[in-house]
Amino acid sequence: MRIISGKNRGRHLVAPKGMNTRPTADRVREAMFNVLAPYLEAAKVLDVFGGTGAFSLEALSRGAESAVILDKDRKAQAAIAQNIELCGEGGRAKLLKGDSLQLLPTLQRSFDLIFLDPPYAKDLLFPAISLILKYNLINDEGIVIIETAVGNDMSELPLEIRKESIYGDTKILYCLKRR
Repeated sequence: MRIISGKNRGRHLVAPKGMNTRPTADRVREAMFNVLAPYLEAAKVLDVFGGTGAFSLEALSRGAESAVILDKDRKAQAAIAQNIELCGEGGRAKLLKGDSLQLLPTLQRSFDLIFLDPPYAKDLLFPAISLILKYNLINDEGIVIIETAVGNDMSELPLEIRKESIYGDTKILYCLKRR
């Protein structure tokens, strides 16, 4: 796993050992960032279930202003901290350690891009979206990017799906607040 483009292009990232973290494949991340390219300059990014921090670090490499990364898994936290250091982003990337659903209400700011890739079997996606909307964590023109399994039902999603892409068994949704 590596940073695909930008100032840290080619930099390799570490991932925690074991099956708790499911890093997004480089080719999927590259396709996502091709879609997001026009929205990255000076963006404030939130990565709700950080895993390795790759989404946030890729965004920073491509011009985002800042990133907040949340994760409760100790191995993931160690990998994220190491990756922030490897990319020299200690001044712009902040790791918050703890349960994402408990941390979201404490953020007290809004973001331009929010990435949601919760563990598939934990039923955390809809509660996280509810908190994001309740606490107004996404800017009016902000984008919520959701990574989920192809078979997951998104018909009750309280966001407006603007684009959907499928890569094997992975589905990426690009969503806006409903007006």
